[in-house]
Amino acid sequence: MTDESSITLNQRGAFSRLRQFALINGRQLRITLPAGQGYSIDVLALAPAGRHRFTIPWPWLALLLLGVGASVLTIQFLNDLSNRAVYFGMLATGGLFAALGALMFFKGLVRWRVFVSRHAHVPLLSVLVNQPDRKSFRTFIAELEQAIASASAQADIPKDKQIAGETRMLRRLSEEGVLTPAVYEQAKTKLLGHY
Repeated sequence: MTDESSITLNQRGAFSRLRQFALINGRQLRITLPAGQGYSIDVLALAPAGRHRFTIPWPWLALLLLGVGASVLTIQFLNDLSNRAVYFGMLATGGLFAALGALMFFKGLVRWRVFVSRHAHVPLLSVLVNQPDRKSFRTFIAELEQAIASASAQADIPKDKQIAGETRMLRRLSEEGVLTPAVYEQAKTKLLGHY
């Protein structure tokens, strides 16, 4: 069997470099990260459907709230300040912080489609929703979910062998630096609990 990519998806987030996802032969998923790093996953190890998650840029939200708070406090308590230049300067600074915080907050607010491992529920694949465009994203996700369902239906593997295979894959991903040792140990403990 040759390595034939049935579908690929290239994504670039607001603050990230290019990432590529390629489904190979309907069974192997290759994820290529910036600087040529990457890893592969057998789709049989993935849970049938992805979950939606949000990434909230807390520092920018804090700056937004700080700017709004400074502006409100300036209006509330310093309105009778005799030096109008200082008053408007403080108000403009608060407004500038609020505007910058709002801009960066909404730019950094990201929705992900996350696929986890079948038994340990470790996040293995995170795809930006509707990137690079809605049609490409939906086509890729539909093809990936179909490949997961197809691999699951075709593979008549007992649960204990599935768990052993998932444990080996998670160990490999830990050795490659995709998963932290702590995440791997937690997943291994969870998988051993299935026996």
